[in-house]
Amino acid sequence: LVERLATVVPGADMSFILRTGSDATSCAVRIARIATGHNTVVRAGYNGWHDWCNPFEAGIPEAVREHTIVIDVNDVAALERAVASVGDDLAAIVTMPYEHEIPDRVYLGRVADLASASGALFVLDEVRSGFRVALGGAQELLGIRADLVCLSKAMANGYSISAVTGRADLLS
Repeated sequence: LVERLATVVPGADMSFILRTGSDATSCAVRIARIATGHNTVVRAGYNGWHDWCNPFEAGIPEAVREHTIVIDVNDVAALERAVASVGDDLAAIVTMPYEHEIPDRVYLGRVADLASASGALFVLDEVRSGFRVALGGAQELLGIRADLVCLSKAMANGYSISAVTGRADLLS
């Protein structure tokens, strides 16, 4: 599976196999925090149920919520404000390529640019969309490149498996 992912997912030098989409996005956030030495995540879309991304506040410590900023998918102005508000503590921008609308190249390109300029990682959450919009996912369809890509539902066909793919220097 890891060898196959490397042939179809752009930038998938290595892959880390997990069980669920939530595990994959959380693993990607942890990798970003390790790689950058920063804590804060800007996120868009549904990224799972773990504390860093759960849309409900009940039972989640304030200290965890302080390191996550939530924006809407495709909202470039909100993205720019969120990144500016973080300063130098940005670990990652995690986004679905789209939620209910057609993927927006401008938005995803801006995510890539802002993450790179900030020294953060661009994490593309393709748990729902991976392999559905193109074999290489939104990266192939839209000509963008993420540092890490999270895959699950379309890859798993209902089975409990997921993956984080990306650059070898990050995953090693």
